[in-house]
Amino acid sequence: MTSIRLYRRRFLKLASVSPVILASLVNAQDFPPPIDHGIGGTGNSLKGGDDHGIGGTGIFGTIKRFGSIYVNGHRITYSPDVPIYLDGIRANARAMRLGQVVRVALAGSLASPVASAIYVTSEVTGRVESIDTHGLVVLSQRIELTPQTSLPKLKLGMIVSVYGIRKPDGVIVASLIERRSRRTHPLLRGVATNDSGRLKIGDLTLDLSSDHLVGRRVVVDFAGGSGDLHILRVKEEELVPGLNNGNINIETYAESDGHAVNLGIGITLSGAKAASLVSRSHVYLDLAISGGDFVSSQRQAEPLGPNPLQSKPQIEGPASQDGRGHGAGPERSDGPGGQPR
Repeated sequence: MTSIRLYRRRFLKLASVSPVILASLVNAQDFPPPIDHGIGGTGNSLKGGDDHGIGGTGIFGTIKRFGSIYVNGHRITYSPDVPIYLDGIRANARAMRLGQVVRVALAGSLASPVASAIYVTSEVTGRVESIDTHGLVVLSQRIELTPQTSLPKLKLGMIVSVYGIRKPDGVIVASLIERRSRRTHPLLRGVATNDSGRLKIGDLTLDLSSDHLVGRRVVVDFAGGSGDLHILRVKEEELVPGLNNGNINIETYAESDGHAVNLGIGITLSGAKAASLVSRSHVYLDLAISGGDFVSSQRQAEPLGPNPLQSKPQIEGPASQDGRGHGAGPERSDGPGGQPR
């Protein structure tokens, strides 16, 4: 277990909530029509650091195709001047890649989605601490690789950004791994848990109180290199920034214990029907929210899948100190419109 001491406190004071969740799940391979099953549950708010009270529609999921962008089976169009952010930094459409996880605020409905803002977010950015044939560890986060995971030739000590969706146990199922410069500051997203009163994300324990944040998705910004981390900021994060009223279409993983269903976004569904709805772990939800809290859900069809690239990491010795970052290595035509990186 890794423990990190607080460097600068910039906590967001948030009131505790106990929202009522009514949700239904869909097997990632089955596509019945929309149904509201009325499942009870427990969980936490979708609110983030800035409660703008914005109503509308959003999507949280993985980019599977271009030609606009396809996320969770929806073709989302966007204008040339749409705001695009890559881990909080303003970018343009050429920064988007297959396998990146995006949070898209929409103008209009899911029937004809048009992006009003696109937020590209890695789940963790940091140093590769270990590698084996099944996955790797970055910033004490366990990363699972699949045949669809796109990744560079991995080296111990390399700085990478990992895009993927969390399982309920905290494991990140990676869809894309990209190399980053050694000057890149570490970053971590995930559902906060309690470790003897301290905040824990995945296998990383932070030396600060877990009050108000346990069970919620948070983002942690660090200063310094991956070997000497100092926390700059911890804040709760919306699934789609600013969207606290409306509908969110979400990709997640689920796990049933026979009585309830735990979701990778930090929500537990309970009730007689909950456990029977999940036969596979990869699920999609159409969530209605009000005031940042879940209120209902409908089933969602299967999204289109990306082309398989690599199934196992390529392992070398410690990374060189040349400081080469994002963009190193051969060009690939997986950007919008088939443009190379």
